Amino acid sequence: MCIRDSPKTPYHSCCTNTNKLTTILPTDPITIMENTPSANDPSSLHVNPDPAERNEPKKKPLRKGNVEWLFDMVEPEKPYVIVPILLYRCFISLYVRSFYAPDEYYQSVEVAHRIVFGYGYTSWEWTIEEPIRSIVHPFIFAILYKVLALLSLDTGFLIAYAPRLLQAVLLTITDYYVYWIAEDAFKDAYTAKLSMLLHLAAWFTNFTMVRTLSNSFESILIVIAYYYWSRTSREYSRTDTIAGALYALCFIVRPTSAMVFLVLVFIQLVKYRLSAIKNLLGAFFFGAVPMLLICFAIDYWFYKELVFAPLNFLKVNVLANISSYYGTQELFYYLRQALPNIFLGYGVLIIPGILISPCHSFLLAALAYFCLMSYLPHKEDRFVLPVVSFLLVSAGRALAALFRRLETVAVILLVLTVGHQVNKLVEVNTVANVAPLDTMDFLRTISPKHLKSVYMLMPCHTTPFYSHLHRDIVMRFPTCPPPLPDRSYRTQQSKMLQDIGGFLDNVLEKRSYSHIVTTNYFEEVIGEQLESYGYEKIKEIFSSEHEKIIGGRVMKVTFCIYWKQ
Repeated sequence: MCIRDSPKTPYHSCCTNTNKLTTILPTDPITIMENTPSANDPSSLHVNPDPAERNEPKKKPLRKGNVEWLFDMVEPEKPYVIVPILLYRCFISLYVRSFYAPDEYYQSVEVAHRIVFGYGYTSWEWTIEEPIRSIVHPFIFAILYKVLALLSLDTGFLIAYAPRLLQAVLLTITDYYVYWIAEDAFKDAYTAKLSMLLHLAAWFTNFTMVRTLSNSFESILIVIAYYYWSRTSREYSRTDTIAGALYALCFIVRPTSAMVFLVLVFIQLVKYRLSAIKNLLGAFFFGAVPMLLICFAIDYWFYKELVFAPLNFLKVNVLANISSYYGTQELFYYLRQALPNIFLGYGVLIIPGILISPCHSFLLAALAYFCLMSYLPHKEDRFVLPVVSFLLVSAGRALAALFRRLETVAVILLVLTVGHQVNKLVEVNTVANVAPLDTMDFLRTISPKHLKSVYMLMPCHTTPFYSHLHRDIVMRFPTCPPPLPDRSYRTQQSKMLQDIGGFLDNVLEKRSYSHIVTTNYFEEVIGEQLESYGYEKIKEIFSSEHEKIIGGRVMKVTFCIYWKQ
């Protein structure tokens, strides 16, 4: 049996370290002949006889292809591999410019900016009587902002994009945990390297996990925590403590992640029975409990009262079904639309990969999480992000098997699928909703003596806010909180969409703004009205080539910036 010296010892090399013989063979050839068993001696023992003597055909070993020999020369844990991957992730984090989801800003860096600099926007999730969000995730970016401020590096650009670079570092770490999970699961370094390659090239991973979304942080934590949890045994060890702490943190950030942990606990109980109880208790008391206490302390510091955000999240978003206010989808939305769009050509590898090894615990956990997300009526593609990395491990398994049998076919398939991923990433960053970041970057270039206040005359949360301007000025937009029991259903946004001309008059009667940002489809209605108030258009920024706007019309969308002297 082959046993690795350490978890990082490659499996393909560990088997060369066989047990040394304890018998020292004599060097004298006569002695050797005397000690050599005779073929005529019936008492002679023939160890490992020739296959022909056993009437067994010789097994032809699998030949390593050119690609596998090439991969054998790559050592992922060496600096010459780590540094390029980190630089690649940093590049992607800055390359991704399109606006994806308001939560990227309003549930993370906007709150962090208010914590550190004293001004910023906090949405309804943080201000209701029973807040549904823990401050723990934004607190990470608050630490980053505070460090930049202490070093006098809190420039507008770094405040806007340093959190993205931090995400790039975390995602690079995740790439390596994907590699280690695949290596441990399949005992094959080649499969692990291919899984890592697919993870690096996946367009949806590049598009979402470099963002400051809580879903991205949840996915990172689940992958890392699973690696440590999968290494547990009958005896309690520090890996149980690490896994327990990470899953507790993940639960505070995104309560839905509890499904993954519950499935893994069930598998552990089935596998180790009574021995698992000791591990679970150790993970809970020495890992989860300390982490939960730290999270509760941070929330108490921010809210000035005890808050259990996961419970409030369950009551508001699930039981009261407030999340449905932002849209609902049918039960099989993820299976029919989301996953095909997320994986593209990777699907032809994922399905065989699952069939080859269907009972790995990470696949069972991914299936349970997927079923939970499918049950909830409000669905978004990013909600199933935690299962993506696990399914790409299965894709790597199928790709490695194909390479060892039909290398030419595998090379063609790899080139086509990776090319498709790259093309998709370029497409979503050039023709879809690219104006919000460009708009904030342009406003940041305007002199403070001219940029005194801004009104975003467009649907709520269309652009980032103070976290990307970093100026203590008045900024407003039409608010759109959901219909909570203590709030009116008629929001500022609904009033604007009903009568944008009258809404603009009402806004400007209360106060004047130096700059107004709107869209070209609103400009068609209020362009002359803005000019009558003394505003002139100073900039038009491309956003989308073909975008479905309010009313169902599809058109080219641009952002228009007006200025009043």
